[in-house]
Amino acid sequence: MSHGERRRAGQRSAEGESPPRTVEGTITSVRKHNGVAPPDLAGRSVKLKVIKRADRSKDAVQALPCIPDHVTPPSYRASHEVPHEAHEAPNEASHEVEVLHEAAREAFHPPPAPIISLTKEEDASDVLPVEQEDTDQVDELRDIEQGLNKPKPASLTLIDSQDTERPVMPTPTDPEWANMMIKVLEKLHSHQKFRKTALRARRRYKSNWWLAFRLSFWMLVIGGPVIVYPVAEFFNTWGDRSSKYMASFGVAMQNFCYLLGPSLGASVRYSLEGFIGTMLALGNVLLMNRAFGSYLKGGAFATRQEVTDLALGRIIYASEWLPLCNLGSGERFVQTNSTAEFLRECFMNVHWSAVDEGSLRALIILGDLALFTGIFLYIGFGTCVRVYALIYVLYWAMAFVDPSSPAFSNDPSDPWTQSIMTCAGGFIAVLSQLLPCPNDALSKATKSSTELAETLSAVLEALPFATTPEVNLAIQSSIDGTREWLSDIEGHLSFAWFEDFGFLPSRCRRRKKLEAYTELMAALLQHASMANRLAAKMPQSNAQIMGATLPSLLDVCSAAARALPVPGTTIDVSAAEDFEEAMGTMKTEFPKAVSQTVLSGDMMSFALGLCTIASGTILRLKVLDTAVYGTTWNPLKFLSDLGNRLELPQTRNYPSHLRFVARSTLAMVLAFLFGWVGLERMLNAYTSGASATVATVVSTTTGAGFSLGLITRRLNAVVVGTVLGHSLGQVLAVKTEFHAAVFAVWLWFYAFVLTFQILHSKANAGVALPTLAIGVYSLVPASGVFRDYNSSIDLGAELYLASSVKAAVLGGAIMLTLDLLLFSSARSLVQYQLKHTLKKSMGLLSRVMGLNSTDKGSANADGSSNEETLVLRHLDDLKRLLPSAADEPAPRGIEFPYELFVNLEGSFRTIVSELGTLEWLFTMIGESAASVLSDNQDFKSLLLEMEEYFTTELTSVDVMLKDLYKRRLQASTSDTSDDTGAAASLRHSILERGSEALRSAASTPKPSHVTRRLSGLLEAVGNRKQTFQQLVEKMRKVANTHRGDDPLSDLLSQVEMLLSALHTCSKAVINIQTALAQYG
Repeated sequence: MSHGERRRAGQRSAEGESPPRTVEGTITSVRKHNGVAPPDLAGRSVKLKVIKRADRSKDAVQALPCIPDHVTPPSYRASHEVPHEAHEAPNEASHEVEVLHEAAREAFHPPPAPIISLTKEEDASDVLPVEQEDTDQVDELRDIEQGLNKPKPASLTLIDSQDTERPVMPTPTDPEWANMMIKVLEKLHSHQKFRKTALRARRRYKSNWWLAFRLSFWMLVIGGPVIVYPVAEFFNTWGDRSSKYMASFGVAMQNFCYLLGPSLGASVRYSLEGFIGTMLALGNVLLMNRAFGSYLKGGAFATRQEVTDLALGRIIYASEWLPLCNLGSGERFVQTNSTAEFLRECFMNVHWSAVDEGSLRALIILGDLALFTGIFLYIGFGTCVRVYALIYVLYWAMAFVDPSSPAFSNDPSDPWTQSIMTCAGGFIAVLSQLLPCPNDALSKATKSSTELAETLSAVLEALPFATTPEVNLAIQSSIDGTREWLSDIEGHLSFAWFEDFGFLPSRCRRRKKLEAYTELMAALLQHASMANRLAAKMPQSNAQIMGATLPSLLDVCSAAARALPVPGTTIDVSAAEDFEEAMGTMKTEFPKAVSQTVLSGDMMSFALGLCTIASGTILRLKVLDTAVYGTTWNPLKFLSDLGNRLELPQTRNYPSHLRFVARSTLAMVLAFLFGWVGLERMLNAYTSGASATVATVVSTTTGAGFSLGLITRRLNAVVVGTVLGHSLGQVLAVKTEFHAAVFAVWLWFYAFVLTFQILHSKANAGVALPTLAIGVYSLVPASGVFRDYNSSIDLGAELYLASSVKAAVLGGAIMLTLDLLLFSSARSLVQYQLKHTLKKSMGLLSRVMGLNSTDKGSANADGSSNEETLVLRHLDDLKRLLPSAADEPAPRGIEFPYELFVNLEGSFRTIVSELGTLEWLFTMIGESAASVLSDNQDFKSLLLEMEEYFTTELTSVDVMLKDLYKRRLQASTSDTSDDTGAAASLRHSILERGSEALRSAASTPKPSHVTRRLSGLLEAVGNRKQTFQQLVEKMRKVANTHRGDDPLSDLLSQVEMLLSALHTCSKAVINIQTALAQYG
């Protein structure tokens, strides 16, 4: 039926007698009228009938029993009050409307709209303004029912004649809008956090299970020459060189375990780091062996002396380098009969009377060890390089000073042989990631990025509906669900560099583009979260007005969502054209809405946020498509990239780095010295287990706090791995087919279980990895050849088991003692990180205001600078250090205020996130050729004043923090007589301001939603409220003279966006100030 036909039908129905218009709903509350209590009708289902009276301004509303078989269409709720001129249309029109009602009801099934109260005396024009003749109202009503027109706000209330407050009812829902919202919710459903987390967990479990199965198979491959014992016998009898390689076969299998990774790039990186660490240690010991000519060549083995132990009646070897009194296991060079004589002759087990000029060699060894360790740790190599370099240099140095070890007298020497076998283990680790099919990190990152792009597309499309609570929650859940995916993608991309090293052109370009694309998606998700928060603050009525006045926002966001390409493809050109067309429509709608003054501040900031995100998406995608990603052919550039990828400078600039280097160097030298001289009846001389334990702790330490947890894990790994490996090796390493088969089955099962734990759990990997490596090394016989069936058990292996455990315990004790005396206080580091966070936050604030114009070029793929990243890095370190600070012993009985610093960390993170997003928004506005606040001369002074206000507030935080640090984190009490000074005055004024705010809130009427947006800002400035409010009004007044034709070019929208972000920041600042003032 056409519009004219409906108008004529309405006229005919108005002339005749038609039944009254009725709507249905449920009464939720009924108010008194003229002091008379009405019947209790709450909860009753009723149908409302409008009865026409002679007086047009008076409507009588009658409640009738609900008719169950008739359902009011959802597009027309009981909150509407129908004008008395509206009547039923002819049957044809009624049938047409009924069909539309049934279609709308099938699209979604909302519950009946609640009726808050009934109005007895109310002009119909208050509910539905009469702007046309009666026939036009009939047409408009039917258009509303069919979803052709956007409904206008209406209310239906029964109030006391003296009551002036009238609750506003929800506006009727447009079926088209509702259907689009349902589609958006359905699309977001598969991206919810709980679904993405469950999907990720299932995929990781399956992937890690198969990868563990695959790597454990390769463990059998690398152990094949040992398991097939005739092969091991052949190589062992082939010659001295081959027998040395067989004796080092356990080293290759052990290093294969250490170099396992989740992907090809990870194994290549770990193998490269292991190679670098091994070569550094090898170069050091070979330099010691040859640098001084024959003075040190061959080690202590070249100058050893044979001595007969009278008590045991066997030959033992004494060293001229550092003569000892005993070997710790019962063999003695010097016999003493009392404790006093032992302390005089053999203090620290050194035979001091036999020390001569030859003992200078011992000082050279200790000096070289201390120098190498100190320089190596100062450079700041990564964990894997540390493990290999420190453990090997200590192990080979101990073999160098052991008079019974021919490690440096043979050709090739043991260090050369073990280095080659280490490289062999690394090669097999890389090969295991290539065969039977490549397990490359770039493919994993591409697959995850594809799914991340789908989530981002769904979020962008849903943003215009974010004002609805259901959609708002779904968007935030989808954004939260991407955090673990982003972490996985970043990890894969960091390993992907080692799959091309910047040399392979095609693969290198794919990786670089994917890195930029992932960085852009992560930034867009963060900015979408801010837009979602803006939508949550917007009243529902404003959202409906904006949907009616700016419908092109849907097309803008939808086009940006469709333009988002799958990794490896380019931007959708048709979607980009649709975006430009939608922005052109926006330039028509926005000035009209501005002229009608229907857009409030929160509506303008939300519209600006959506347009900026959509525009930034299109702009940055075009930049990524046109960017040229080349390969790295410059050797210096390659070495710089390699150093960054290997995390060389990761600890060099840390504030406690020098203390860490000194403490760790001293611990390793002492552990090496104790292992050299031994302890009688406790630790054998020339044992490297204690120093290896310290090296492991040093290699994996964070530089602050205690190493008790690391020491405990190290001890667990040593005990479990050594006991299991040694015990089963004694039982299964036998030259029979049955024993060899069981040996292979156990090796596969042991490798499979622990490899799965290494890949699947970071918490368990710290124990599982050394347990696997030590267990495999102990499982393989020392010679690499199985023992004969019925042969006696090697007693040396039993002594090795006990010595290994005791050495690990001693090394842990040494490290724990030095930690207790020289540890880097996590408390001090927390204070350092918080201090720099505050300083850089002030710089970020100045940059956002446009006052810091230095280096404004974009440094990241999303167009933002690195300022926010640098501040977040301090906050990440702060968050990591907090548990260690809480576990430290309380100096002077002052407990660490853990809850206070957690509160401060969260508040500063909110400030940095808001300012970083605001910086990006203004950057994108500038790239869209629109005018930015900081570029307008009229706003320079105003922005400067705004920045000064917030800098003053942050400065007050700095004053209170310095005072807190000065008191060593001790809280001040109310009865402290010396609680004076600037910090004390600030604390008292902040607490007074909070009390005044509470008293004012109790006596002042609740502000409207317009002034409520500024309440946080006004509270932040305290007694300067009036001045600050004048500044805000001045900025709005100036912005009103610079209105644009779309949100991007509208300076008032930018002002509202700035105020909205500063409102969130101000609440965080107030939280920081209040927390510090209350703690004192």
